[in-house]
Amino acid sequence: FSGCINLSQVIFLGGKRLLEQEFFARGLFSRECGLLDQGALNEMVFDKNRNFAFHGCPLVTVKVSISWALSERMSRLPPECRVSVEERIHNLVRLEFVQDGNILACFPLVRRGPDNEAEDDFDGEDGDSFIQDTNLATARSVYEVLQLISFHELKESSILIELALWKSI
Repeated sequence: FSGCINLSQVIFLGGKRLLEQEFFARGLFSRECGLLDQGALNEMVFDKNRNFAFHGCPLVTVKVSISWALSERMSRLPPECRVSVEERIHNLVRLEFVQDGNILACFPLVRRGPDNEAEDDFDGEDGDSFIQDTNLATARSVYEVLQLISFHELKESSILIELALWKSI
């Protein structure tokens, strides 16, 4: 894709392997456990000589589908709760709810000039480019949505338990 002048965003629909599974498995947000699996992503966007696959493109955003982590849980929610979650996703800057139902986590492309030292030594002739969850903003947004889904799941479960107790009396 080097030199594609119209490429401003890249979408990885099968992006499960690009994300830290521990983040979703534990359901806990921490600074140590970000959302992006930087090693897996680097394997995909850098060749063996560490050349960036999108060098020379006006790329600003990489989007990774997280539908696999959210859609099944959202589908079990009552319609009014599902709408609440969808509205929250629309209001979060680093998440995107696409018309086809996909939910995308958005990561900015960070570029450094040739004078700046890059942490991972991704040097190119005009500086470094890497995809990063700056300030863990994307991870925070996904965590917020997971919390909201958990809240609705717990609320629905509590209602069912109350009904079962009421019927047993």
